[in-house]
Amino acid sequence: MNNDIRQICAITAVVLFTLPAYLSAESVSVDMALTTPSPNNILQMEVEAIVGTPSSDDDSSELSGNALADLQVNFDRFTCEVNDVTGLEFTGGAIGLAEVSFTIPFGVFGNIYVAGTGISGTLDTPNAPGAVSGSAFDASKHKLILNGGALYGEGTGIVGGLFDPFTIDLTEDPINSSNQGTGTILISLLSSDDLTATYQTTITMPVSFTKQIFANPSVTIDLSGGGTLQADGQFTRCTLWADLTDDCRVDWYDLAEFSDQWLAYDESLPCPLTADLTADDCYVDFFDFDILAYEWQP
Repeated sequence: MNNDIRQICAITAVVLFTLPAYLSAESVSVDMALTTPSPNNILQMEVEAIVGTPSSDDDSSELSGNALADLQVNFDRFTCEVNDVTGLEFTGGAIGLAEVSFTIPFGVFGNIYVAGTGISGTLDTPNAPGAVSGSAFDASKHKLILNGGALYGEGTGIVGGLFDPFTIDLTEDPINSSNQGTGTILISLLSSDDLTATYQTTITMPVSFTKQIFANPSVTIDLSGGGTLQADGQFTRCTLWADLTDDCRVDWYDLAEFSDQWLAYDESLPCPLTADLTADDCYVDFFDFDILAYEWQP
């Protein structure tokens, strides 16, 4: 082994053993299924009507479907374990509700009937990403949006004579949750090899909403609901630091991308240079090249 090769090997060893335990947060996407209800994924709902005096009825609805989310995660370079989660953005999903019906009694004056059919929704993070501290996040930064299906209402007797039957199309007039409390994100490493690591993810989040669904001078009707949403899923990520082209290989395509950033420097935070593999100075140099050479697999 000549001196040049010895020097390269020595530099590579130094770089690998002096790298920080984890890079800046990595973005991963996960598709999670809503788990079987009990006690989570059940919305307890109530309709309250005021016709001189208040009266109410309640019903419950199971949640089903899936939730999509982007997570900002710090992974340990060497063990692939999760060091911490720093951000959460719900990007969609399709959530369905079971049909609900309510009968609000007003004695001899009649009843008010309200029903919901085909109600569905999605998840959103209006100001993304929402911060995560440890495994906890502020649920108020995220929303369950019920934007499918319809609510119907009518009355009988004297009460029924105070208003006409009505329909609320939730595609035009959605219900946005106003969550309170703390949600949790739990991510655990299931398996890993030389190229990839697979993780289990569980997200729980309290959801709540209140919406006035009818009002005139004689009658007001409010719908409210609350519960805890839980979604579980898995994702797999490539563990090669020098995979710059997202094919989980380090080859000529990655070298070409690396060459385009060679000796580039940037003071922005976070660092925009994907070839800054050491993630310590936002400067693409021989220390970063050592990592690419170490993982090279054309």
